[in-house]
Amino acid sequence: MTGRGAIGTGAAPARLPRPGLPAELQLFPMRAGAADAHFLVFRSDPGTYERWLMSHGQLTDIARLAIALLRGRGTLIDVGANIGVIAVPVARSGSRVIAVEPEPRNCLQLHHAALANRLGNLRIHACAATATDGVVHLQGGEQWGHIAADGQAVLGLRLDSLLSLPGMLETDATGPDLLIKIDVEGHEPEVLAGAAALIAAARPDIIFESIEVEGDTDARSGRAKAWLEHAGYRLLLLRGRVLVPRSAVDAQEGHVCDYLAVPREREVGLAADGFAVRALTEAERDTWIAEMAAEDSASHRRHAAGVIARLAREHGRLPPRLQEVAVRLAADREAAVAEPARIALG
Repeated sequence: MTGRGAIGTGAAPARLPRPGLPAELQLFPMRAGAADAHFLVFRSDPGTYERWLMSHGQLTDIARLAIALLRGRGTLIDVGANIGVIAVPVARSGSRVIAVEPEPRNCLQLHHAALANRLGNLRIHACAATATDGVVHLQGGEQWGHIAADGQAVLGLRLDSLLSLPGMLETDATGPDLLIKIDVEGHEPEVLAGAAALIAAARPDIIFESIEVEGDTDARSGRAKAWLEHAGYRLLLLRGRVLVPRSAVDAQEGHVCDYLAVPREREVGLAADGFAVRALTEAERDTWIAEMAAEDSASHRRHAAGVIARLAREHGRLPPRLQEVAVRLAADREAAVAEPARIALG
């Protein structure tokens, strides 16, 4: 086949007009600093998560951490990229981004965010990262889409498989120049298993979400932490701008937390970027637990009661600042919340 614009002629590609935004979507500016801003694409009728982002209007702590780690170079592999809350500002900072997101509407919004911000360094893959290549099923939407036994069929790929495609990773994308972020609503162990070869060879930093209810026997996040420790990583719990050294078996104050995993052979040097590496004070710990206890969600309150019971068990007494919190939880209408609080109170 020959002719004007035909494939293989060597002619320069046509300059396409910039596509308009679909009617059901809207642009929203997010501040990265005093002057710099980037755009995210929200639904015209935004859901709970998008309304929270609109009221917040700033970079999330995870986005700031990712930018501080990569410093405008290297590559971010954003697993569970959602609508680009992390991917877009990291790409704007100059780093290359490979975004992995299975939910179609999220992919649409992420695609238009890349267009709005003119990001040629952001590549989107509409699939789920998992432990084996095949078809998996997706339930839920917006921020809370998750892999389940049934639901919408989507492509599932191991990161080791996806990233083996030619040109996917730069040859020097290793060590501190490679960052993996994983936020997949409990599917983290499978993502790690499907990236085992990449993690062993490249030794990237890894940011991952951990959802726990203290005392729950189905501790999937505990499996992810243990996997990373076995792979030679040390764990740091993120609380605002503080990175707290932790082990896989330590209590987690928040029901939903984020961790940074760093290879043990590498130092964590983020002080100049506004992050401190230190333990939480007892007052900071107790304040965090009290915040969980005040949440509307029963799973948050149940987690707070479990952590209080664990602290009482490990220290032989209930921390004084948490006495009133435990009394309130012991009167909770949910038995799963009240019972561990009553145990802590003795």
